[in-house]
Amino acid sequence: MRYIILTISIIISLGFQISNSDKSEIENLYAEALNHRFDLLLSSGYKYIEINEMTSQVKDKIPTNSIYKFLNNEELIKLALREKRDLNVYRMTHREISNDTIDINFSHLRLSAKKKVHWNKGLKFKKAEFRLSCGGTDVYEPDFRFVKQTKTDDWKLVKNKFVLEEK
Repeated sequence: MRYIILTISIIISLGFQISNSDKSEIENLYAEALNHRFDLLLSSGYKYIEINEMTSQVKDKIPTNSIYKFLNNEELIKLALREKRDLNVYRMTHREISNDTIDINFSHLRLSAKKKVHWNKGLKFKKAEFRLSCGGTDVYEPDFRFVKQTKTDDWKLVKNKFVLEEK
């Protein structure tokens, strides 16, 4: 019994080590996906990106004078309170399909924050709501799909949901 558990744990740990791409490669793909969001680049105003473990380093790869502002949840709430309006926030996530295929997806969040006294496990003075928009009920379709080229060891963008394809 002990040998079975040991064998299973070794197989699982090796599987995770093999399947996880290098974090810096994924951060580069995040930056490339942001640079290919032409709908965001051509619209006016700042675009707020929620900082998570993968996007924390991406902000260093994007020019400082860009339209993207990388903020954590506390900073987003403070900004929404200061501007007294709802904010559109984008959350970036990725899904590793295989060792040579990574999908990057954008989720649209709506943040509303208000100053008021309410009771939620104690007395609170700020209330913030993050609303996630529906992604649809169709089959899974990635926003961006990157495939690693075996000969050049580079990542190639093969699918961009935000650009019309020529037929």
